[in-house]
Amino acid sequence: MGLKPGELTALRDTTYLGSHPAASGQIDDLDVVFTVDGISLRRKRKDLGDIPWRNVTSLHAENREGVERRMTAPRLLLLGAWALVAKKSTILSYLIIADDRGSWLFAVPGLSAIELQAGLVGLQAYVPSKPASAPALPPPVAQAALAAPADPAARLEQLAGLRSKGLITEAEYDERRAAILNAI
Repeated sequence: MGLKPGELTALRDTTYLGSHPAASGQIDDLDVVFTVDGISLRRKRKDLGDIPWRNVTSLHAENREGVERRMTAPRLLLLGAWALVAKKSTILSYLIIADDRGSWLFAVPGLSAIELQAGLVGLQAYVPSKPASAPALPPPVAQAALAAPADPAARLEQLAGLRSKGLITEAEYDERRAAILNAI
């Protein structure tokens, strides 16, 4: 997939980790496309929403890197029982886009945090030096596409999954868990 006019660069097949108050559900296979106007979020060529540059307060790669180890079907067929020992490794880093309402957290496969940060250097010129003083705009991502599970038990389960994967801290888990329980 090439870039269209007005597109600066794109991160393909990321995972949105449900970190922003406007959109709390996790989404796999998401493309984060940086354009001259802002950041577009797309899934399977469908636009989910945009974050205008005027709303972005920071853009950076998280220095926590992880290596995802998993067993794939082809490796199981090729290696048999040895596939349990020789799991496939994938480098994983995190992209954080902050706006005046919170932070958007994306898991980016195949890039180290250093590589991701190097790719963001040219995009820093688009981030305003001061947050915009304009009133908050509606959530940039379609709520229907990113709606959090209505069931509190499902939300707590999803939150526990983020904690067990090391994607949120214990303090963040406790804070979000309390918010879910208080909303019941």
